[in-house]
Amino acid sequence: MREAVIVSGVRTAIGGFGGALKDVSVVKLGALVIKEAMKKAGLRPVVREDVRACSPEAFRDVGLVELEKKQADWDSSLKEVYVDEVIMGNVLQGGQGQNTVRQAAIYAGIPKETNAFTINKICGSGAKAIALAAQAIMTGEADVIIAGGMENMSMAPYFMPKARWGARMFNAEMVDLMVHDGLWEIFYGYHMGITAENIAEKFNVTRQEQDELGLLSHQRARAAIKNGLFKEEIVPVIIPQKKGEPLVFDTDERPMDTSLEKMGKLAPAFKKGGTVTAGNASGINDAAAAVVVMAKEKAAELGLTPLGTIKSYASGGVDPAFMGLGPIPAVKKAAQKAGVALTDFELIELNEAFASQAIACMRELNFDL
Repeated sequence: MREAVIVSGVRTAIGGFGGALKDVSVVKLGALVIKEAMKKAGLRPVVREDVRACSPEAFRDVGLVELEKKQADWDSSLKEVYVDEVIMGNVLQGGQGQNTVRQAAIYAGIPKETNAFTINKICGSGAKAIALAAQAIMTGEADVIIAGGMENMSMAPYFMPKARWGARMFNAEMVDLMVHDGLWEIFYGYHMGITAENIAEKFNVTRQEQDELGLLSHQRARAAIKNGLFKEEIVPVIIPQKKGEPLVFDTDERPMDTSLEKMGKLAPAFKKGGTVTAGNASGINDAAAAVVVMAKEKAAELGLTPLGTIKSYASGGVDPAFMGLGPIPAVKKAAQKAGVALTDFELIELNEAFASQAIACMRELNFDL
């Protein structure tokens, strides 16, 4: 089986809820990182002749259509490569139009002949997109795929479920799609924050422990920003303003200058007497990220040095009431597939949806900070 390697990766800075990116569509964010990931790898997309030969005969020799001409501003010095597919995660698609990733690919200047599709696996959407890219490359179904994730939670709309047929008189309910489609545990009927409370109770994770991890997370993020560790991976978002020069957004908004004392003063966010707060839970954010994944042989052919090799991937299912424990079976399965022990790793990155679930996962998997 072939090896799948990552040859480039970029992201936007992460915008806070209602922050700098609140009016920048998810499609624009996705298009930006798709294009920049290709450029960073020194590549520009073209159509292989065998692919063009499969086009409808009436359009085979047309070349770029009007829609593509607007985006076809690639530097001719970049190496040509055919991109087999674009796969990105996007959960909150309401009101954004059909197949948001196809839109982003076209607006990024990827040829119309390249397919694109959108993944919705909630928090795991972007990771699943990369796993699917690796799978296609490992099995020989593709040579080059752009994968990643994009989201603008600030732009998630409200909807009126009874407006089409039943709202003939009086008031009608409006539902927040950001919560309904992205943050609501549909089987048990409560917010994701309650699942974090469930884990805190089940695993005896104290408020103090959660606040300490939340503080450490903010401190590490701020230190990384201060030391410029993210600069190479961040592509600036240029945001036009009503007056004056455009805003250049290139720094994460979420990390805060806080303290354990300040964290301790925050009220429980999801239930009375709870331990999960805005300080020890992840934020509501807007951003996009993309990587270029290709066969190891293709990278060598193009003279590219891989950033890393995708050795294994896995998913794990758990009771939705404790959804944050999903990394436990997933990590174990991925390690088994790769034939390695968890103690073999020097660096591990673990999802921090909530401090309570991150702590529970670290305990179970014997990870340390």
